[in-house]
Amino acid sequence: MGGMGKTTLSQLIYMDHRVESHFQLRIWVYVSNAYFDVTRIVRLIIEVATEQFCNILNMHVLVKQLREIISGKRCLIILDDVWNENLYLWKELKTLLDYCGKGSAVVVSTRSIRAAKIMTTHTIYCLEQLSEEDSWELFRRRAFAKDTEEHASLVKIGKDILKRCDGLPLAIVTIGGMMRHENDEVKWKAVLDSEMWRLDVANDLT
Repeated sequence: MGGMGKTTLSQLIYMDHRVESHFQLRIWVYVSNAYFDVTRIVRLIIEVATEQFCNILNMHVLVKQLREIISGKRCLIILDDVWNENLYLWKELKTLLDYCGKGSAVVVSTRSIRAAKIMTTHTIYCLEQLSEEDSWELFRRRAFAKDTEEHASLVKIGKDILKRCDGLPLAIVTIGGMMRHENDEVKWKAVLDSEMWRLDVANDLT
């Protein structure tokens, strides 16, 4: 589901200094829920690698440029928010990425377990909702600038709000940050009783 922290986790991997020093080339592509267009993804990879806009339309020319960029290099390519469940489209892209050097890796984040199974050659990591304890710790850090003892009445409302977040990190961070500068109990209750909880909050936030 949305809001579990898939993109955040991928970012932490991407920015880790050990990862940065290990790979010769790191490329981040936000795929989104758009059609899994291999030509478009190749173009985006080229743009990230060269830091220049790519307006090449001919696939043959694109593949040639891609090969020049990644050939023989140890690459980390992150494909974020993938929805593709078509095995043949993934094989088409994977064949092109095989130009990368030994030790290269592709990391994919997706909400679809089917997409994960189609694209994976290693372990699938399924993120779970935060525990009640971890949810509160995250919310407390975001919502209270000072010690919670000074806001006893808000703590109770905050824990009720937290139950509605259902352990989703994005929802907790967003709502907690929104309440950080609000000390009015009425406004906290208004959030608790808000109509937004009737919606799919996780998908609405992503």
